[in-house]
Amino acid sequence: KLRIPQEENARMAYDPISHQLIDKATAIIAISDKNDNVVYFENKANYKAFFNKK
Repeated sequence: KLRIPQEENARMAYDPISHQLIDKATAIIAISDKNDNVVYFENKANYKAFFNKK
């Protein structure tokens, strides 16, 4: 309860395609690898671009 209002990294992340700082609550969230690491995207186009690069 305390981390979200006080720590920006608990609620914000960088989109790996646009490099924009985005709110995790409104982001498209995806598992990026076999280790279950998560990435956040600001829109579907960036999501598709990320996974098409791999």
